[in-house]
Amino acid sequence: MNKENYYLRGGLVIFALGTLSLSVLFGNQGNKLVETEKQVKTQTHQVDSLQHLVDSLHDDNFALSVEIGRHEITREEIFYTYPKVGKEYQEFYEHKTE
Repeated sequence: MNKENYYLRGGLVIFALGTLSLSVLFGNQGNKLVETEKQVKTQTHQVDSLQHLVDSLHDDNFALSVEIGRHEITREEIFYTYPKVGKEYQEFYEHKTE
């Protein structure tokens, strides 16, 4: 009986140590999970702010493209109507804006 109690106690000790080590292992993984979730939230916030910046730049670019198009159409119409102004403009553009 003494040997059976010895083996039973040894088994209980091994079981207790195993349970303790598993709880510590999974407890640390829980902390890692919380840490990883914080990193994901931070990265998501960064991605959202970058997407907002891209959208803002796209809107600004669209507005400027429309304005440039309007100026080009106006300039072509003026050069067609007043060829002398077109020549003066071209000379100024090529020689005096460098």
